[in-house]
Amino acid sequence: VAKDGLEAMKWYRKAAEQGNPTGQCLLGMAYRDGEGVEKNVTQAMAWLRKSANQGNEYAQCSMGFAYEGGNGVESDYVPAAEWYRKAAERGYPNAQVCLANCYYNGRGVNKCLVEAYAWFNLAAPYETSAEKNRNGLERVMSGRQISEAQARTRQLQAMVEDKISHDQMALRKAQALGQRKR
Repeated sequence: VAKDGLEAMKWYRKAAEQGNPTGQCLLGMAYRDGEGVEKNVTQAMAWLRKSANQGNEYAQCSMGFAYEGGNGVESDYVPAAEWYRKAAERGYPNAQVCLANCYYNGRGVNKCLVEAYAWFNLAAPYETSAEKNRNGLERVMSGRQISEAQARTRQLQAMVEDKISHDQMALRKAQALGQRKR
């Protein structure tokens, strides 16, 4: 199938206007990148924010990037870290790396090597940069700090798994309710 940006936009818009967070995210990305539509940062941010507010972790991470880089919004590390955290807590490895970097550099959060290590460690199986950064931190952290960070990783892993499980349960319940109404 040939790539057709205009046709994709039609379907993204239809899904987005019906409140679908994936459609909203894809529409926002299309506006952000100028694919199938004229580039419009204001529209991109509006659609990405709608999607992010509904829990789409890719859109949440994109909001973090926007705040970090000042793309479509004023550059501000505090909301960048908040958006990264939302996506990271939903298990999105790229956001986990971004949040770890926030902790490592003290951008938008208090600098904390233990917390940085824990988030890098959580993302390490999925992101090679996370593994490299975690290993680099091991060279400057004490044994006690590393032990704390490993314990924190286990806490974060349990929280992420719990959050994902609750979200999946909520989705199943919503789908079940929708099917009963038909």
